[in-house]
Amino acid sequence: MTPETIPYLCGGILFDLLLESRKPRRKARNKLNGGSDGLTAPGVYAGLIHIVTGEDVSTYAGTTLEKCASDYKKCLSSKGTYVPFTEPATQSAFDAAYKRKDPDLLERTSGFIDGYLNAGKCEWLTRALIETMQSDKNLQDVEIAVSYDTTMKVCNLHTAQKIIFLPFLLSVIHFVMVNRPECESGRPTFETWYSQSNSKAEWKFNKKTNKVGESIQPLNVSTDLTIPEKPITEIIEAEASEDLSDHEVITDALTQTAKIMATALGNAEHQLAERIRQNQRKTQESKKEAAPEVEEEENSSSEEKATVIHQTVVNQYGDHPVHIDHVENLKL
Repeated sequence: MTPETIPYLCGGILFDLLLESRKPRRKARNKLNGGSDGLTAPGVYAGLIHIVTGEDVSTYAGTTLEKCASDYKKCLSSKGTYVPFTEPATQSAFDAAYKRKDPDLLERTSGFIDGYLNAGKCEWLTRALIETMQSDKNLQDVEIAVSYDTTMKVCNLHTAQKIIFLPFLLSVIHFVMVNRPECESGRPTFETWYSQSNSKAEWKFNKKTNKVGESIQPLNVSTDLTIPEKPITEIIEAEASEDLSDHEVITDALTQTAKIMATALGNAEHQLAERIRQNQRKTQESKKEAAPEVEEEENSSSEEKATVIHQTVVNQYGDHPVHIDHVENLKL
């Protein structure tokens, strides 16, 4: 694939920029005393694989990993046992994990930054990535994260007031691994950025002629690797309040408090109304059940009264029993 622009961001070029942002290497003498510092190209390459797949290949890949890392760095070949980035299944799984905001991805990326990258170079790496992406007209509308809940189009990234490096780097890795995971398209860019003293010498980043990142003004880049535990809505409110005046902050806080109280009162009012409705229904049901008993009591009382009147009449006339239906004809 022949890129339309130089520089051109693909998997190989992303890997190169990560290598140039490494922590300082230990001296050979110190490495002999304390073992490898883990900052070799194969080491960083294994770290990139771990971000994408969650698998640690550094413990068993050996020389095969070194060969794959070397070819990927020089943008020669994306083929090999340990080049998982171009495998459709790996790309699909990584894409799905990123879109569902799998917290493991942030954890692995945080570990990568902490283990391999120089915090002092992360601001340069951010500017270099932005410049490289902005040089490609096909990427201008691609959304890249500048914080845990905010994205910006590539064309506007240089205007960001603040960029949190952890979600930014993971967002760039996601774009590259899903869309341009191979390295061959970056070979012209590699040859522009790197040089070697002879055909067998090591390729080195030409810092005198390579000014990548310098066209972007210094940025406010936070390298804090603390992953927030607050809900996204709370983060948005906290970040938004930083740019408000004292009066606006107080007004906003009172407004939010009023909304919360209104919601609480509304809920309480509804609950009270429901209780009243329930009590009314119970009272009505009780009355319906009690109505027959009242009628029976009334009938019973009437019978008792009739019996008393009959007994009185009979007793009053002694030897002359009188039927109750003849009482109305008596002259009392």
